[in-house]
Order: sequence, then C-alpha cells, then structure tokens
Amino acid sequence: MVAVGFGDKGFGMLVHDTALIAPHERVEAVNAVFNDKESPQAVTYATEAVGRHRMYLYDLGPGVHVLRNSGTGLYIVRNARHVAQGAPEQFALFMQLRGSGLLTAVEGQGVIEPGRLSLLDTTRPYSYRQSASSDHKVVILEPGLLGLPVDVIRSAAAALPSSPVYPLVRAHFLELCNTPTELPEEAAFAVGQATVQLIRALVATAARDSRRGEAMDDSLLLRIGLFIDAHLHDPGLDPRRIAAAHSISVRQLYYRWSRAGHEPGLAEWILRRRLERAGQVLADPGNDAPIAAVVRACGFTNVSHFHRRFRERYGMTPREWREAHRLGEGVGQ
Repeated sequence: MVAVGFGDKGFGMLVHDTALIAPHERVEAVNAVFNDKESPQAVTYATEAVGRHRMYLYDLGPGVHVLRNSGTGLYIVRNARHVAQGAPEQFALFMQLRGSGLLTAVEGQGVIEPGRLSLLDTTRPYSYRQSASSDHKVVILEPGLLGLPVDVIRSAAAALPSSPVYPLVRAHFLELCNTPTELPEEAAFAVGQATVQLIRALVATAARDSRRGEAMDDSLLLRIGLFIDAHLHDPGLDPRRIAAAHSISVRQLYYRWSRAGHEPGLAEWILRRRLERAGQVLADPGNDAPIAAVVRACGFTNVSHFHRRFRERYGMTPREWREAHRLGEGVGQ
C-alpha cells in the first residue's frame, strides 16, 4: 500500500496502487486499505486473474470524503461479524462509472448499472460484486450531517430517481473530484458542504420527508448556480427561465440572489460564467473548434460583444488567449 500525495493538503491522494505491490500480496493490501478508509469488511477480486486496482481519496472536510476506485472488479462483503466489530455510522452514495455490480443488502438484491446513483447504509450487512472491469466513485458521509433521521435516509435508498433533484445531484456527482489536483483546504470544505446540501435535498425529497421543503430551500442558491452552469450554452438562459425551473418568481429569485451577497447581479454573473467557460475551452489544447463555434457553444449570440467582453476580462483577444496557452506560457485566469 502506498500514499502518494498530489499536494501538501493531501487532496486527491493516491492511497492504493497494485502496480507497486507484488501479485501475491494484492488481496491483503486491498483489504488493508479498505478497512483503513471504510468500515470493516472483506474484499477480494471478482475474477481469478491477478487483480489491478487504484484508489484515490479526496478529503472534503469533517465527516465527508470521496473514494474513486478503478481496475479489476471487487467483491466486497460486510457481514454480521464485521458489523459487530463496530464502526462509525456512515452512509455511502455511490455510482458505477464503468462496469456493473450486484448489490445484496437488507432491502434485497439488485443490479447496479453504470450511471445510476445508489445509497447504502454501511452499518448493516451487505455484499457488492462488481464486473471484471470496474470504475466507481463513492461519497462516504456521516448521517448526522444531513440533519435527517437514519430511518428516513434508509427509506430514500429505493426511491432516489423519483427525487426532482436527482438529475442535478447525478450531474454534480459525475464531476465531483474527477482530477487528482490539489484544492486549498477551504475550497475542499466548500465542495464538501455543497455536496452535503445536495444529498440532503435528494434524500429528503426521495423519502417524501416533512423536511423536504426546508432541504430544498437550503440548497436553492446552490441548485441555481449548478443550473446556470449546466445551461450556459443556451442563449435563452435568463432570470425568467431560471426562476421557472426552480418554481419561484423572478422577484424571489432576485431577492434570494441579493440576500446571499452575490455580486455582481444575476445577468452579469451569467455573462462572467460564459466568459470563463469560453476561456477554459479555448485554453484546452485538445479543442480545435473555431472560435465562432466556441462563442455559440457558450451561449453568445453577438460575436462582437463576446470579443469586447473577453478582452476586458482576460486582457487579450480570444485568438491571443488560445495561442498563449498553446505555447505553454501559463497565462492565468
């Protein structure tokens, strides 16, 4: 087992890589890392072939962390003996990114297909067998962070797709901790808090709990920000559409936005996010789309307006910006 940090804070830490472990020691090593990072359990490889596995750990503040596992599929068993050994109360929200899995838990048995969010109470016995090649991501959090009774969280597990925020949480989950780059401690904590807010809204609405209105209200500004980012390509994105998508009036939208201390105003915020998106796309060395296509893809309808605002934001034209990044000059945003 190895620990290779990608930053002094340890964010995006590689905690297990079988490439650095002798084949006959890999089962023991994968058990050691799982029992260290999660609850007591038994882990083997889902095939008889020599297992290959990598695990990254992302710390998002007290009580919240993300594990990213990829390689040969695993067979994970947490039985009654493991439960009796004791462990902190935890829930796991997970997704197969590649490959499928067979989950057997107290509630029954089911196949977990790629792209589906699933919720698991890790304080009770379960087994999970993945396909031969697997890539999955899991958010592990303490239930107390959600401010919901454990029985409510458990009851939500079978009904997650029925939640009105399921698509939004799923999109957030897919992007969460995708690259092993360092985040400052404060930024990692903010990501963790945002993730908890979204999961609370997901669970409360899926379980039809009496606190679902409060959970949705608490996460409103976060959901609005994610909605804006998801629709920057749409030139029709405006306050009226944003308000309608969140079942509030335009007046309420402006009031909540202002009360939260957001500056600039909503329209300027959308413009800035579009400029940032354009800057990211143009700086990507793998993207050779014409600048006019990038302009349209970021929701701009007036090319001249885009060029003027882009130069104001970055101090150079879009073409100069792209060339500067292609030359590796390390231009900051």
